Amino acid sequence: MKVYLSYNYKFKSDTIVRIRDILKIRRFGIVERIPINKLEIKKIIQSNESNLLKSDLVIIEYTYKSTYILYEASISIANKKPVIIIYNSDTISKPHAQIKTLQNNPSRYLLVKKYTTSTLEMRLSEALEEARNLMQTKFLLILPPHIDQYLEWNVKRNGLSKADVTRQALETIMSKDIEYQKYLEELNSSE
Repeated sequence: MKVYLSYNYKFKSDTIVRIRDILKIRRFGIVERIPINKLEIKKIIQSNESNLLKSDLVIIEYTYKSTYILYEASISIANKKPVIIIYNSDTISKPHAQIKTLQNNPSRYLLVKKYTTSTLEMRLSEALEEARNLMQTKFLLILPPHIDQYLEWNVKRNGLSKADVTRQALETIMSKDIEYQKYLEELNSSE
């Protein structure tokens, strides 16, 4: 799994080293945001966006605010990538107003967690587990022509993508499947 790690480069702290170590222990690949350089701003932003879109998960350390980092969070959420925003509550007592703005537009892909120096590993581990449940899985499906015809018709009629129609159909089946619902209950009770 590839993680895109972003933070304000004015934030000189061993916290980023600790975050990298936590991710390495869990065998995550890490791609970090390249600092913006005024001379090559367009090229760097394109590179960052490309790396962001290739990642499975985005982690943002936001103790020190940055407008560009929020832009990255917005792009990630729009592309249905889980975003974990963490901030040190020893340094700031509550999240910056910009984080509140993101939270005011609720998304299941946004997780905001506070940590202290002593709870960083625990909080990040919890957030990573939550985010793992939000990640999408790619699935190749070969369909007979009559089903593809229906999906094409539905795309034109309702403006939904084929993937969205298929997802909705599966979610409907899952919600009505009594045996599957029992399985989920057992799974949740064992945790």
